[in-house]
Amino acid sequence: MHPRPKVTCAVATGPRDGGGFGIAVNLQIEERNIDQTDLARFVREAHEKVCPYSHATRGNVPVTLEVIGK
Repeated sequence: MHPRPKVTCAVATGPRDGGGFGIAVNLQIEERNIDQTDLARFVREAHEKVCPYSHATRGNVPVTLEVIGK
């Protein structure tokens, strides 16, 4: 069976420096069957190269990645 990471997303809203409001995202990815270093590498690569949401929002929405492995 393949690992199934648990992904928790928190979205915050708040005022922007130039006026109006913006959002920021924190993603917590947990998979305790994968080494912490390997999981962090997989998550970073998926965020930078694969995820269509990351491609669409890059440079506009700050994203924090929190990775929890074994």
